[in-house]
Amino acid sequence: MDLKKLIYLTIIEIIFFALIVLALVFVRYQQEIYINELQVFSPDVAKLQSDIQQNNLTAENQASLQKTLDEVGNITNKSLLLTRYLLPIFFIVLFVLFQIIYWYFAVKTPWQRIILPAFLQAILALLAASLTIDLMGYFVYGEYTSMLYLLIPISILLILITLFNFHYFVADQPFKFTFKKFLFSDLKIWFNIFVTMALLGFIIFFSIVVYLFTQVGISLTAPIILLLVFIVFANIQRVYLIDKLLVEKIKILMKSIKKR
Repeated sequence: MDLKKLIYLTIIEIIFFALIVLALVFVRYQQEIYINELQVFSPDVAKLQSDIQQNNLTAENQASLQKTLDEVGNITNKSLLLTRYLLPIFFIVLFVLFQIIYWYFAVKTPWQRIILPAFLQAILALLAASLTIDLMGYFVYGEYTSMLYLLIPISILLILITLFNFHYFVADQPFKFTFKKFLFSDLKIWFNIFVTMALLGFIIFFSIVVYLFTQVGISLTAPIILLLVFIVFANIQRVYLIDKLLVEKIKILMKSIKKR
């Protein structure tokens, strides 16, 4: 096993997760600012609501009401823009860049081969994370959404795409050829181990997400330590699998040469 490669890949993945955690911390901090700004308008809204109920709304009050509504709407739009658009776009861009850098250091995979599969993987990861948060909301607050039934198929599809991308980025073969090799690979047992570790990592990382978006009062130290341990062991497993696939790739090349 190439120790230097292992160290590089581990550092790259730690940086990736660190940037995600920092982004989530920033979003939570910014959301608290927006909430505090909205609370400033609470007395004005209460007073205007009382005036409306008493039919005591003057022209001056109407202008004040419109101004308050505009300011509240502006703050709400900023909050929605940050959480529904900017944060997902940041994650997708960061994930694709991470995949490009990671696989360049791993096996010198060209970036053109990575962009589309990595983009699809990022979209599925976002959907799975969003639905998982909705599921948590259902169990904690009883808030049901009709999209929850998609969580299992999307999660399964995410796992399959992740495994296929691993095969595709390492093999450096045409899509159809890689797909056939992926379906009938004799390395399925190792990929199962990889999936298990990936799911464990997802659970650990999701615990951090839960901490950042709720106020449950748990310490962030333990999840981060567990995440770091997962990253190290996951990269050991990946480097081992990469070596196995590269050996398989060499065997295929040797067979093609002999046939000629």
